[in-house]
Amino acid sequence: MKKIIALIIVCISFGVKAQVTEFEKYMQQSQKEYTTYKEKEKKDFEKYRAKMNAEFASYLKKTWERFSSKKEKKNFTKPKPKNPIFKKNNITRDIPRELQTIPNIIKDKISTKPIAIRDIKPIEIKDYSSIKRFKINFYGTPIKVNIANNYRVKFFGTSEKEISRTWKKITNKETDILVSSCMEIRKELSLCDWAYVELCGKIAKIISNNNKNKEVFIQAYLLTQSSFDMRLAKTRDNKLCLLLPSNNKIYNYTYINLDNRRYYMINGKSSSNGYYTYKKGMAYGKHLCDMSIEKPMLLKGEKLPTKDIISDKNIEIKVNSNSSLINFYKNYPTCHWEVYRHSKVTKDISKALDKYIKPKLESLSKEEKLSTLLKFIQKGFKYKTDGEQFGREKPFFVEETFFYPYCDCEDRAILFAHLVEKYCNLEVLLVHYPGHLCTAVKIDNISGDYLVYNNDKYLICDPTYLGAPIGKCMPNYVNLKASISK
Repeated sequence: MKKIIALIIVCISFGVKAQVTEFEKYMQQSQKEYTTYKEKEKKDFEKYRAKMNAEFASYLKKTWERFSSKKEKKNFTKPKPKNPIFKKNNITRDIPRELQTIPNIIKDKISTKPIAIRDIKPIEIKDYSSIKRFKINFYGTPIKVNIANNYRVKFFGTSEKEISRTWKKITNKETDILVSSCMEIRKELSLCDWAYVELCGKIAKIISNNNKNKEVFIQAYLLTQSSFDMRLAKTRDNKLCLLLPSNNKIYNYTYINLDNRRYYMINGKSSSNGYYTYKKGMAYGKHLCDMSIEKPMLLKGEKLPTKDIISDKNIEIKVNSNSSLINFYKNYPTCHWEVYRHSKVTKDISKALDKYIKPKLESLSKEEKLSTLLKFIQKGFKYKTDGEQFGREKPFFVEETFFYPYCDCEDRAILFAHLVEKYCNLEVLLVHYPGHLCTAVKIDNISGDYLVYNNDKYLICDPTYLGAPIGKCMPNYVNLKASISK
């Protein structure tokens, strides 16, 4: 009996071993097929890129057309409020009032058809002896960039034929190493579109050896190979410029209209006499620069000294700002408030909010939460307009409101909207009056000044109207029509 059992065990073991062997063979074959497929896909894409670059270089030879330029309007055209204090006798009636609004909601985002863009495949580097790394400081974050040994870009000039010739010359394996390195850095640091545009600009400036036209050309090439839409352009005196389309308006920047799209001048010499450029872009350069920050960036700056923010609603919050981010935001172009409102907040700030604010709200009703957050911003932050603090218009990202000593109406409205959505789970509208920004919140069973959107009531909540409760609009704006955005 024991011999029979032993024989059965041996047979089973042999069968299992045979099955494992067959499975291993299957996995090895599958891996081989996948590797072969990826290699073919990579080679196909390299051929596709080479073909597109060759066609584009030939296209650049054609005579460029002149397009007139304009300057994007400012987002605020009227003076901002002087941080008024709420006094009950300022309000002659406490019954609900419907405030007037402009019918169409503001949509800063440009609606475009989704375009499938194939990512540039990472370049495999087998011989590191042919590559060197140079260091740059990107807003306080140290970065190492891969570049081919003795890499040079020969720039022939700014005529159409010379631009075409330079494009052909720069399209090579050595430049691919640089493009790949830029894209790897972007992925590693989770850089937003504008940060990547600036990174390419900084690298181009170093490589160009103080040749401004060459710098503009290299930045344009790096962006195009990274799937960005762009146009090279020239002024009347043959100075190269880089024109970049965006999903959002960029205020105070010069632009041209091309195929119902605004191309903003981001590098080069601004010209009121228009620019000479071409209509057709690179075949796979279709990505429009999105000014919103869709995920927290990982810039590795120092933590700045702790800042205490205390309000009279028993909320105290301690925050440390990231020096790299603060420096990056300083130079950020002025955009519509939607950009700042919908940009992602860093993990450090989000954790601080959860640590200090969330516990104070847990046992409260939605109305009490809303009132607490409103008072927190009204009393916890000192008010001063951007003109007084910076001498120019500068909306804040949420992180900046916790860093600077003062903030004004749009900064408070953006932060308040973020906190209400995060901790109250209520819908918030940004409400724009001439020279002023506040919010309106969709909440039931509260009486006060309101506006109607999609047949629902939204109660005015003004973080700048010091001491004002939910549902109180500043007297100066009660009879004015407001624009709204989400």
